Amino acid sequence: GESMHEFMSSKRFSELLSLDSLDHSVDQLSGFCLRLINKGLYGSEEKKISLAVIVWNLEKIGDEYRVLCFNLHDNRKEINKEILGMFQEINNFFKLYYEFFYNFSAEKLNGLIETRENLNKKMFRIKPATEYETAFLNKMSSIFSKTVDMTSSIVAMNYEKIGK
Repeated sequence: GESMHEFMSSKRFSELLSLDSLDHSVDQLSGFCLRLINKGLYGSEEKKISLAVIVWNLEKIGDEYRVLCFNLHDNRKEINKEILGMFQEINNFFKLYYEFFYNFSAEKLNGLIETRENLNKKMFRIKPATEYETAFLNKMSSIFSKTVDMTSSIVAMNYEKIGK
């Protein structure tokens, strides 16, 4: 996401295809992680399903970024600044989930919920000017939604911390 934003901001559309290898790596790593989880080599038995759901969502998010890369590369159309800014905010939101996964706290959960609500409102206020921008916003919305989908799995993995 960060590299995509950089390439889009500087109109270096031809470099977007270089990110395809990252998606291939994500696919391989997610498959490897799922095998470890299924064999019981990572995580406790009660956390297996939650971990698998998170890995699955991460792989799907990578696929969404990949589709965006190919569309941007093929069309080479500039994205307006409002949508580009929203794209950066979605990338930042994804980073918050990374932090939430590794440093779970109720405060972070509340912050994520508040950020989610604010981003939802902002996204619905954006008025795309073209079908291309509409398609781009739809993919961004899908990345956002798949990121939010990890909430229940992360909370389930940390249920014992909630009561403390």
